[in-house]
Amino acid sequence: RVEPIVGLRGEAAARRSGRAMAQRVVAVERFALRQFGGSGLGQIAAEPAAFAARVNEAIAAQGGAEAALRPGYADFCKHVFVENFCGATVLDLPVTD
Repeated sequence: RVEPIVGLRGEAAARRSGRAMAQRVVAVERFALRQFGGSGLGQIAAEPAAFAARVNEAIAAQGGAEAALRPGYADFCKHVFVENFCGATVLDLPVTD
């Protein structure tokens, strides 16, 4: 089972509340902390706050959240594609049959 690494903070929610959208779009949620700090397969070799900051920088460089977010498998699911800046292991298997 693959679990999401980060949680997205929505621009629409910020607009509804009347607050300006903060620069931070992505934050590492508590459930994702187990992905950080270890040395095993699937671990991310970065501090969670630094990881989120780099992802937010990449989103800003792509023109902000509306430009960077890509549709996912459902309306509530979005993807952000960034360079693998922390050497994260890709957890996949080739299909050979």
